[in-house]
Amino acid sequence: MINKIALAIFSLIALSLYSYSQQDFNNFKTLKSAGDVPNDFLMKTSEKVEESLRTIETEMTAREEVKFVEGVNYNFDDLLHSGLVMYGDEITEYINDVADKVLKSEPKLRRELRFYTIKSNATNALSTSQGIILVTTGLISQLTNEAQLAYILAHEVAHFKERHVIETFEKQSARTRYNDRIQSMANYSKEKEFEADFIGTDIYSLAGYAREHITSVFDVLMYSYLPIDEIFFPKDYFNTDLCYIPEERFTDESYPIQVVEDYDDTYSSHPNIRKRKEKALEAAKDIIKWGDATYYLGEDRFKYVRQLARFESLRTDLLNAQYGNALYTIFVLEKEFPESVYLHRMKAQAWLGLMAYKAARDVSETIKSKKYWEGESARLYDFLKKLDAEELEAIAMRIIEDCRKQFPEDKELNAIWKKAVYYLDAVDDFSLSNYSKISFYDAVLKAEDSGNEEQTEEVVENEEKKEQSKYDRIRAKKDLTNPENLDTNKYYRYLLSDLMDNDEFLAQMRKCRDKRLDKKEKQAAYDELSKKEKKRYDKEHAYDQRADLSKFILVEPYGVKARNNMEIKYAKTEELQETFKSASVEAAKELGLETISVSKFDLAQGGTKMFNDKNVFTSFLIQVSQKREIDVFPVDYSILNELKSDYDTKKLVFSIVEHQYHLQFTQYEVLLMFALPAIPYRFVNLLFKGNDTEINMIVLDIDKVEIETGFSRVYRDPINFYSLKAHMMDIYNQLNTK
Repeated sequence: MINKIALAIFSLIALSLYSYSQQDFNNFKTLKSAGDVPNDFLMKTSEKVEESLRTIETEMTAREEVKFVEGVNYNFDDLLHSGLVMYGDEITEYINDVADKVLKSEPKLRRELRFYTIKSNATNALSTSQGIILVTTGLISQLTNEAQLAYILAHEVAHFKERHVIETFEKQSARTRYNDRIQSMANYSKEKEFEADFIGTDIYSLAGYAREHITSVFDVLMYSYLPIDEIFFPKDYFNTDLCYIPEERFTDESYPIQVVEDYDDTYSSHPNIRKRKEKALEAAKDIIKWGDATYYLGEDRFKYVRQLARFESLRTDLLNAQYGNALYTIFVLEKEFPESVYLHRMKAQAWLGLMAYKAARDVSETIKSKKYWEGESARLYDFLKKLDAEELEAIAMRIIEDCRKQFPEDKELNAIWKKAVYYLDAVDDFSLSNYSKISFYDAVLKAEDSGNEEQTEEVVENEEKKEQSKYDRIRAKKDLTNPENLDTNKYYRYLLSDLMDNDEFLAQMRKCRDKRLDKKEKQAAYDELSKKEKKRYDKEHAYDQRADLSKFILVEPYGVKARNNMEIKYAKTEELQETFKSASVEAAKELGLETISVSKFDLAQGGTKMFNDKNVFTSFLIQVSQKREIDVFPVDYSILNELKSDYDTKKLVFSIVEHQYHLQFTQYEVLLMFALPAIPYRFVNLLFKGNDTEINMIVLDIDKVEIETGFSRVYRDPINFYSLKAHMMDIYNQLNTK
């Protein structure tokens, strides 16, 4: 009895602690890893390869085994350190707790497996030969209950048990996008998928989950390419007292959901959903004993974790400039969290991103192609696609202004607002005189009042009518407050009515205009210079292209070492990366520059905080480098500013060294090599010519949100610590202002 009471008290305490640790979705922050750094992240890849080669048992040749083990471990470790994978966070802890239930009958197997979460909108889970199973936030965001996750984990465990990864290994290119890698790493043949479904069903049943949820898992997989929910998108969604968008701007066209279970899978490596479902249900028939569990860990906890995944999926869309997806997700989430400052920030960021891409004439990249439109989200995509520059800029400015009004003290929303004013001013032929000082609704009321006045005062009007000049008539036609000019096609010119007399807005507009004119004047003056004068000017102003590197964060210096045919030499690549990091740090130290190294080689000392910080910096780089000509706003703006304060610097340095060795002697060089009297010298000289090394470095400024400067160097020295250090010292000198 005492034990039961103690257990009940402990459970209540644990529940209260769990509730206390939950995120406030009104002030959501992207998930971070927690706890000690797992060995999977600390251990060198070369050590993992050695360990795998000692234990692996395959029918491959020794050469094939080395190629397989190297390829799997190096590609997977690249993913582990990509900035996308998490450990110890709330989603990962939940996945591990469900895994405990799934594998309660196989404790030995459970000890072999490690489960992590990956921030990706690919709806997937994948297992590896190392015993690691990754689950994407995109998958968690689409589930409807715990039992579905249990079945998916059982399926991945079956892949591991049956060694399917080894049998279907396909090496991935280091340049492949991470989402594509996740998808292809989870691809198995039809036979392997059927086998995993069959065995997974047995594992799932032994855990005590209900049979009825198996079918619904395949529904999730079939419709997972659609947004997180299928909710009617109303035509008046954007309308407020100050914002009117005519309903005719929204399509009435229907975009039915096309996918069917029994699609033709003849030329697909994967079986279709209907066949997989049938096989799973066939396996279920042979199982006599079934449990009835939908939840072991509670429905509330499942829904909370799913909400975390949905908020993370929103961040991922913004990180990848998928603004159409992001805006529909915000539409769904704000129904439950209308007061969320985070959703307001993300909404403002999405519209700012659309402004930036529209200015660069690349907005189509940020919204799904029409051939992929299905369901309710299609109405929003269609609306966004059809907006011209003036419409988009005005709507975006209106929405960003409204977001800021709701949270006037929020630094991030104020920073977004300033950027939005800059883009508004950048629109071709933009002029405040084209915009109304009254809202569309006020203009309609004015038109109605004017109509009534005309009927009652027609005689008086005729008597008092004054002769108008040409300029009076022109002004009357341009005056949007004139009832005769009311035109729903020009609705967007009424969207900024409250800003027309707003001193802060007008001051910011003047500041942007002056900055733009100054830039134009400088460019015009430069263009008028002669070739000789331009050369002198470039030399004199080379200093302007530098950055203050007196203190900076060196983020994960990267290296690639390849053979003649560009095949990566994995072991040498890791060695080069570590050497390059050490050489970069030592070069800065010798020059008196203060360097903070944040890399996978520093994790043993820096721990989980460093891992999380590195992930934020890496995400920033991914976002900025997607479209270098587009001035993006960092999705982790608030976190970056916190880190800027923590590290006492706003400078981030990213660098990469690529080395290839190839000897391609010409006939003349071969003859020359053996000509006396300088055989040794010429031989060594020609051998050196086989080195082909390139170092690229960029400096990112957190405040400026841009690549401040960069440097590229190609040389043919043998690659080692000392040569790398010498070249990095020279590069730092070239780039540093002090």
